[in-house]
Amino acid sequence: MQKAIVIGAGIGGLAAAVRLLTKGYKVVVFEANVGPGGKLSEFRKGGFRFDAGPSLFTMPELVEELFILAGKRPEHHFSYAKLEDVCRYFYEDGTVLTATSDPEAFASEAQHKTGVDREKVVQHLNKSAYIYEATAGLFLEKSLHKLSSYISLQTRGSEEKYSWTVYEVIS
Repeated sequence: MQKAIVIGAGIGGLAAAVRLLTKGYKVVVFEANVGPGGKLSEFRKGGFRFDAGPSLFTMPELVEELFILAGKRPEHHFSYAKLEDVCRYFYEDGTVLTATSDPEAFASEAQHKTGVDREKVVQHLNKSAYIYEATAGLFLEKSLHKLSSYISLQTRGSEEKYSWTVYEVIS
């Protein structure tokens, strides 16, 4: 049996460990922190709970894929629900800007709260979506240590309207 060592029990390390296990490796994961999770963990202080990293869960299909690879049913281990309000930004002047999962509604909110023209917000979101679509295949689905990843013709963009989907982990 081949052996593998994974350094770090964050989401990347855990995903690598699951993939290696499904390929028959004996895997040992080393983690410097008290428990797994990396930036997906939390800590408590003074009666409050704080996320240790990003608070958005945007690609549940990748987590589901790991459970399926491991022969498990994702719904038996965690559940999530789409959120309409993605996050809130708080400014020193008291302005609170709510980012919604609907880009058009967000653009209107941004114009109302900040005075930025809503069409400029929509253009910025569309440009960001285009950049994401043009590079996601390379940076999320390819190995960056292979030269073939960089010369692939698969790096492309899409002019389709971008749709935000953000989820809250329930359990």
